[in-house]
Amino acid sequence: MIFTQTPPSLQQLAQAFQAAYDAKRYLEASALGLYAISLGERQPEALYNTACALALAGDRDRAFSVLEQALKVGFDDAPLLKKDSDLESLRTDSRWAGILARTEKAAEKRRLALANPDRAPFVTDDIPRFWAAYDKAVAVPPGAQRASIFQSEYFDKATPGMKDWVRVRRASAAGVAGFVTANPKFFAAIRPATYEIAKQRPATVAAFRKFKALYPDAQFPASTFCIGAFYGGGTVSGRSLLMSAEMYTATPQTPTDELGRWQKLVLTPTHDLPFIIAHEMIHFQQRYNTLDMTLLRACIQEGSADFLGELCSGSVGQFHEREVFPYGNAHERELWERFQQDMLRFDRQKVWLYSDSGEGKRPDDLGYFMGYKICEAYYKNAADKKQAVHDILHISDFRAFLAASRYAEKFR
Repeated sequence: MIFTQTPPSLQQLAQAFQAAYDAKRYLEASALGLYAISLGERQPEALYNTACALALAGDRDRAFSVLEQALKVGFDDAPLLKKDSDLESLRTDSRWAGILARTEKAAEKRRLALANPDRAPFVTDDIPRFWAAYDKAVAVPPGAQRASIFQSEYFDKATPGMKDWVRVRRASAAGVAGFVTANPKFFAAIRPATYEIAKQRPATVAAFRKFKALYPDAQFPASTFCIGAFYGGGTVSGRSLLMSAEMYTATPQTPTDELGRWQKLVLTPTHDLPFIIAHEMIHFQQRYNTLDMTLLRACIQEGSADFLGELCSGSVGQFHEREVFPYGNAHERELWERFQQDMLRFDRQKVWLYSDSGEGKRPDDLGYFMGYKICEAYYKNAADKKQAVHDILHISDFRAFLAASRYAEKFR
């Protein structure tokens, strides 16, 4: 592996580790993971993944040593530890029981810590770091030096949540530098809006409280805000809700002529954040059968987050309110007939979900609408609303759930 700097950044090492791991070159992955740890890598998931590579490479002693380090820096995913086949070679070792017991104890401690919606933090520390890097980057000509500045001043100083965001979104300093260079007027205008984000916490916590009343087992992790290149509005990791702050900076004065079609559509005001965060918080609660990769499952996963997110926040977000739901309500029978043809397929997500999923005059994201309507029908037809919320979050058979929703009955 050839790195572009010496020593390589933790991000470069993580990418090289993933490539080696995916290719089943476990000795190489182990060496890369251990090198990252020697350079200061302390992200729990990174240490856990290194332990997995070591176990697969047959180095049990170092696998246990790195698992111990992962526990010390916050690894607490007991269900993953129990079922992960990568660690099969460790389970007959006398040290395994102790590792598992300590992980379960840490998981219970975290569960109790995340149970109170009033304590859910907003992590905005990465926003001022972005702007400090931005000010230095735009002071030099476009090119590799800008990427280097964003790497050292922004990515290398990331909070734990931003590190998750980088991994999940495959964000890079080069990508951010390129996007900043391509959209100078946009970035010159949005700084004040990014500093308004913290003011959305009270409305977000109010939505969390409403959800807690509906679902007492709810967990409320930190919401981490990062600035990037429109990598996606929100997502989740095992410990945080991850929000791309630049996408929530729309004001009447925000210049958008540099942005692409999808970017213009999804750019929304900061006051949309309570719903967006609630939507991602619902994803954090979902416990679904991950072996089901049908379109039906994907649409219910997203649509349920919209439905329950609206139930507790009072909104489905400006884009869906303006584009998706008006069209969906006006063409619901037609969409249902089309959806039935696609819903059990594995290759139709691009037609129904996410950017550029619209066809002709259809807006994007109509799969969210279909999933929303199915979950809405299930909830409305349920006598016990709390049980209905629990059911929506714990689906093992999506076809059975669709039948139980009785959604199809409205078209007979």
